[in-house]
Amino acid sequence: MSSVDVLYEKLGSRAWRLESGKLYKIKDKEGNIVPYYPNDAQKNLHRSQWYRNVVLKARQLGFSTDIDIQALDYALFNRDVNVGIIAHNLEAARNIFRDKVKLAWDHLPKWLKDKYEVDTDSANEISFKVIDENGVPHTSRISVSTSYRSGTLQFLHISEFGKICNRYPDRAEEIVTGAIEAVPKEGFVFIESTAEGAE
Repeated sequence: MSSVDVLYEKLGSRAWRLESGKLYKIKDKEGNIVPYYPNDAQKNLHRSQWYRNVVLKARQLGFSTDIDIQALDYALFNRDVNVGIIAHNLEAARNIFRDKVKLAWDHLPKWLKDKYEVDTDSANEISFKVIDENGVPHTSRISVSTSYRSGTLQFLHISEFGKICNRYPDRAEEIVTGAIEAVPKEGFVFIESTAEGAE
């Protein structure tokens, strides 16, 4: 088996894609672009997560980064999926998109990135198309917002939900009754937050 065959075989392993450091890059605390090697807390999340996940996070464990790398991986390796990321305000949403999702997309290995044709590339959204072995196009999309009111999502990351609940209770209610309900039972929801106050 050639090294190319081995590589393509490894692409079928989600654990390899997320943990090998071969596909995804992130910005470290010093601002350098480095391969993504998850820490023990992030690896534990990979192994213990389910379809609905609540992550009460401590600072500097990198859960937001990890979940957004998972979001990109999900969109790249599943066909015709919609991925949503919600933040407490539009500036935070765009920062998450630029510094996590878009950065990882921009630094994908060329041989992988060249398999996708970009349809949309903006400050809030990226969508890309891949043609299957039968010539059929499949488009997946990742977008960021402060809420999602309509449409089905297969993967949803709600960042700093405690902050949203504390500052914008109406929006929090809309997220619970709208965005989370838009994710089917076999879809993935990640609600992560640091604690906000006593409740």
